[in-house]
Amino acid sequence: QRRRQSKKLIEAARWWAGVRPPPVDVWGPDGDTLKATRAFGAPAADIERVAQAIETRREQASKVHTAVQVYQDNRATWQAWLDLGTQWYRAGMTGVQTGLNYASVVAWMQINVPRRKRKGLLAELAVMERAALEAFNEIRKAEEEKG
Repeated sequence: QRRRQSKKLIEAARWWAGVRPPPVDVWGPDGDTLKATRAFGAPAADIERVAQAIETRREQASKVHTAVQVYQDNRATWQAWLDLGTQWYRAGMTGVQTGLNYASVVAWMQINVPRRKRKGLLAELAVMERAALEAFNEIRKAEEEKG
């Protein structure tokens, strides 16, 4: 169960960092399909069906991954993560996030977390930090490739 929790924390951290998994149904009709349907002289009912499928797909895509699911067991860790979201070190003029400021994390934990839970929370935050850093790097590389 601990591995499953870590996997969900990794997914949550990546989502927070800006990486969204692709929608489950990545194939479907698009504008080209609609143009081709019209060009081949399809009946109006078929053209309308394709147009409706495109609109439905757009609506579904806009709803997919606008939130992240967090297990009840991970709620305290997720809340800590959100509370500590401003405690990142940033590199020079680029502002690239390089890791959490652990002095701030520990200070926050001393105020907000019972002593017996601190070690486990710190380990879970470290898992999320690694996932977020990997996500930031993926996003940065994708942006560099684009432009």
